Amino acid sequence: MNELGKMQELHFINCNQELQPHELNYTYDIKNCDSALKKIDYIEKQNTKNGIEMKSCENIEQFFEKIKNLGGELGKANNLLFNEISKDLTSTFNHIKTQ
Repeated sequence: MNELGKMQELHFINCNQELQPHELNYTYDIKNCDSALKKIDYIEKQNTKNGIEMKSCENIEQFFEKIKNLGGELGKANNLLFNEISKDLTSTFNHIKTQ
C-alpha cells in the first residue's frame, strides 16, 4: 500500500470524520487486500515447500505494466481487475488447500 501511495496510484482521504473506521466505504477493499495477501503468502510457502519457483516482477513499474496488459486480455477496466484476480487467487488457494 505504501509503495502505491508513493507512486500516487493509491490515496485514501477520510472525508467522513463522523464515521468510525469500520464504517468507511473503502474498509471492505482494505480487508480484501489483506485477505488476498494472506492467500498469496500461503501459496508462496506451499510452492517453496514443493520446489515450485514463483516468478515476480522486477519492480513496481513492471507490475503495473502486467496489470495493464491483464486488463486488456480480460477486457476489464483496471478498477475491476482486483475482483477477477481475487477470484483466481481464491480458486488457486482452495485447490492447494485440498491437495
